[in-house]
Amino acid sequence: MFLVHHLVSVLQTGARSACMLLCYTPPREAKPVDTKVIDDISRRIGDLIADTPVEDVRKNLRALLSGWFARLDLVTREEFDVQRAVLQRTREKLSQMEARVKELERVLNGNSQD
Repeated sequence: MFLVHHLVSVLQTGARSACMLLCYTPPREAKPVDTKVIDDISRRIGDLIADTPVEDVRKNLRALLSGWFARLDLVTREEFDVQRAVLQRTREKLSQMEARVKELERVLNGNSQD
């Protein structure tokens, strides 16, 4: 109740003062986080979710998406990277062969003109 009364009196003195009161937060000292507590809470939330319809929805959604992806012509990232590397090597060899053919044509054209 005191806080509401104080806030109303500050609001009556002007919006600028109210903004300063509402926006200011005193600096806090950083405290180390106990990861055991966070891990325990996370585990408990996971256990709660596992016993609810949320887990069933997640499983069903995963199965539905897997079915959709199976119908599409998709490859894994690893397969894509391998094929990309093969294509790069093939392009390099093709460029080398084109340069060699041009050189051979130049040599042949040079000999036939003599």
